Amino acid sequence: MRRSLFYLLLTAAVVSVFSPTEVRAQATKAKSAAVVPHYDPPDQPFRMAPMPQSTRSIVVPLATNLHLAFDTALLRTHTVWSGRGLALLGPQYGLPKSPFISTNDGTVLWTMPPVFPWAVGQPPEKLSQKLPVGAAFDGVSFFSNGVERPSELFVDLRYHFNTPAGKRIEVIEHPAQATAENGIWREVSIQQCDDELWFLAHVEGTPRNKAIVIGSAVVFERSGAGFMIHVGDVFGDDSQIRLAEQNADYLVSIATEVGAEKGHPVEHLARLETQVWAKMSKVADRARKRRAIAIHLESFRTHAEAVAYARAIERPPKWTWGSAPEQPPAPKLGSSGSGRPSSASTPHFRSEAFPLPKEANLLVGGMDFLPNGDLAICTWAGEVWIVEGATGSPAAAKYRRFARGLAEPMGLAVRDGKIYVGTKQALYRLTDTDSNGEADLFECLNQSWGYTGSYNAFVYGPVFDKAGNFILANAGHSGRWDAPYMGWGIRISPDGAKLDAICSGFREPNGIGTFGPDRDVFVSENQGQWIAACKLNHVTPGKFYGHPSAWPAPQEEYGKHTRFDPPAVWFPYKLARSTTGIVEITDDRFGPFKGQLMVGDFQNAIVTRVQLEKVNGEYQGAVWPFLKQFQ
Repeated sequence: MRRSLFYLLLTAAVVSVFSPTEVRAQATKAKSAAVVPHYDPPDQPFRMAPMPQSTRSIVVPLATNLHLAFDTALLRTHTVWSGRGLALLGPQYGLPKSPFISTNDGTVLWTMPPVFPWAVGQPPEKLSQKLPVGAAFDGVSFFSNGVERPSELFVDLRYHFNTPAGKRIEVIEHPAQATAENGIWREVSIQQCDDELWFLAHVEGTPRNKAIVIGSAVVFERSGAGFMIHVGDVFGDDSQIRLAEQNADYLVSIATEVGAEKGHPVEHLARLETQVWAKMSKVADRARKRRAIAIHLESFRTHAEAVAYARAIERPPKWTWGSAPEQPPAPKLGSSGSGRPSSASTPHFRSEAFPLPKEANLLVGGMDFLPNGDLAICTWAGEVWIVEGATGSPAAAKYRRFARGLAEPMGLAVRDGKIYVGTKQALYRLTDTDSNGEADLFECLNQSWGYTGSYNAFVYGPVFDKAGNFILANAGHSGRWDAPYMGWGIRISPDGAKLDAICSGFREPNGIGTFGPDRDVFVSENQGQWIAACKLNHVTPGKFYGHPSAWPAPQEEYGKHTRFDPPAVWFPYKLARSTTGIVEITDDRFGPFKGQLMVGDFQNAIVTRVQLEKVNGEYQGAVWPFLKQFQ
């Protein structure tokens, strides 16, 4: 039972970072001083975060002062800028609660409108602003190049779409810095196939007669400055470019703090534009069975410089990829000091405080044990840590960072030795493919729910039901009806392909766990508007638990519900005001409480004990205080 005890107590102790009192204090402090954003270190491979251009953005640093942002919702690279990296905002980075939409504050070099960038057969007459059926983001991975820059990491963005005949096309986009300071290089590759495929390499808000075509390059003039885009085949010489001039008409949503709850402002962009399409050649690399094009984008001080450069080159830069060198193992951190003694104890139980390393900001959102007994922890700031020796002496435990750059994960689960995390943007599986102790493959299993970018749009879980499905609970707090599944319990199939709604009415379901041999799922609900006190809900199909929920709830009922399904347990308001993690006691060594639940509370920093029984198919129960005075 020692594992479960540690699991629960650490969750209850550290989740107090969400204290409303602290958030209000930070907000008050922010009014008198400018907010100074947090920036990731330059060696971080990527960062998942909401941006004004897309709430589901992944930012890749191509160099210290050059950055690229990819939109996983439309499968497009939406922005490239020079200057500092992504300005990270929000309390998870030690900042006030608002603002929370991250921004790019440098010089924007290149953008793409919110459109899907692929076409089969020929470029379309009108670009689509919706993701086609069968298309999805598959994940991100990074690796080290053993030839040109062996000390640097390179990121691959992976997704797929279907042809009209139903053939799945798997795409890998590999961005990098080109030869010049503000130039980018994109290798876009697919598996070998016979379909004629076109990729939208660039869109410029100028008429076609303002573009100069030089071989496989196109040069645009921008108020005296020059911009060049050059397309070439990586494995052959027969890729083509095609210019299309269209009267475009877009609706562009801009994510804002206010819009996260009220609806994001939408800009109407109507213009005559030139589209640069690149045709994927049918010459393939036989060894890798892939087709690929290289796209070189470069900004110049003058139009004449851009023209001269385009005339001097024959093809975009081509790199020779070598085998990746063996990566050093991830460093391990020891505990710092003896740790503050815990006062959370009774005459019958002993509690131990873990002296955490100062270098690790362990704002814990979820945890689970690996098969070897190590403990995996995800943090609010987007990291995953492995605690080695978690069930031994607290002072002897070692801490190793396994992943970083995630979008506020609030749940972690282990199955068959694999780590799964639920983030605001998506459900991910993390894998260490080169066995160096750090994840380098982040597979996106599903991101079918709505995400407005709101500070309160937390996603809790996953846990596994008896059939092996992933169960997550999405917060409805600060939700909108047009953001799908906010306020819902959702079920995702084991392969991630299918998402189903289970029940609705969740405000802030801070805790999620399973109970009994049938692995019934329970959610601990936070009190607040529409919810009189904290409660424990049995996740049951079709039930509504009180808080207005988004689609697929009927829009006419949003905020005007006429029914309410009661919970299994109400928590007395003075006892628990912000309930959190749930753990079932499954061991006789914990005294007479086997078959009961422990539920944390972060506002009062306590652990309660809940006893459940089933009467006529419905759960009911009682709650008692158990341990108090956590840090």
